[in-house]
Amino acid sequence: MAGRYRVVLLDVGETLIGVVNPERAYQAALAALDLHVELEAVRQASDGAYAALAALGRRGPQPPHYAVDPAQEFAWRDRLVRELLARLGVRERLEQARQAIWDTWTAAVFQPFPETVRVLDRLRADGYTLGIVSNWDPRLEQVIRNHGLRDHFDFLVVSELEGYAKPSPRPFQRALEVAGVAAEQAIHVGDSFAADVVGARGVGIQPVWLDRSGLGPEPFAPTVTTLEELPEVLAGRLPLRGRVASANGTAGGARELERAWRALAEQIGFRPGPEALALRLERPADHAAWATLRQRPAALVQAPGARAVALWPARLADGGAAAVLAPPPADDPADRVEVLAPAPLRDALGLMDGDALTLYVGAADAEAGR
Repeated sequence: MAGRYRVVLLDVGETLIGVVNPERAYQAALAALDLHVELEAVRQASDGAYAALAALGRRGPQPPHYAVDPAQEFAWRDRLVRELLARLGVRERLEQARQAIWDTWTAAVFQPFPETVRVLDRLRADGYTLGIVSNWDPRLEQVIRNHGLRDHFDFLVVSELEGYAKPSPRPFQRALEVAGVAAEQAIHVGDSFAADVVGARGVGIQPVWLDRSGLGPEPFAPTVTTLEELPEVLAGRLPLRGRVASANGTAGGARELERAWRALAEQIGFRPGPEALALRLERPADHAAWATLRQRPAALVQAPGARAVALWPARLADGGAAAVLAPPPADDPADRVEVLAPAPLRDALGLMDGDALTLYVGAADAEAGR
């Protein structure tokens, strides 16, 4: 995938920015109006307001078109604010209090994730066109401007301005139109599997699922746990995470290749150390990544009298060189991979059984092993 993309599209909520202590922001906004309430009271009122409106039902945009009615969306949010204030017993300066709560949603309630600006700066420096495709109200531009993010983006596609919400194809098609590129030249990053992955894939845009928890149930690749992994994906490397496991027989198979190490070093860029590190894959996303990687060109190496092994070049999080090893299928548990590096990784990284390790694995030259 390296060099394939020209445009990076990003979701906003829980992708670029996240909700941070909204009740504290509400409390501070009301205090500025001399309306003093306890933080716990705000928490209870907020929970109660959401529960009350949920009980009334909210259909929201529905398939197949996912059309958005901005007036209906505004009415729901306004009712939520009024319910919150009613539960807090706010009667004085009611309209000022209502506006004060509304205003928190453009700044105080949200904060950029620690890596957001750093990654956006890198993407801009690398020459990508950046766009936003987000299910949000018309104030989204004000939100990202308040957080110092607006200048990073060439354009915004906002659901309530477009009249359609993700996963409708229309916001994505609009983004492609504005960017002036074909679908295969764009990549979209977002935290919602249904809205971002399914939506982007539906129009031929390559999705990247941002699963910050690392616990997502979907077997999808590429999946990243932080935006900092995005440049690796753009460079054609898939994140692959596993937990260090006790060595098994395939490491011995790697040692059988001692006479082929010199040729191997030419293909993967380093001479492997004598030990392979075993990683056990646990997440559905990593099983999907490994299945995808197995379809990519590999360096195929075989010593005289030994079995052939396939290797894919990889990078460690610190940029160090590594390679992922796949022995013949009969010896290859579906949940286990072997990792080679110039030095034993257990010692170099201080790893113990059960520790997590993430690699970024690419494709070898299709002719390398011939």
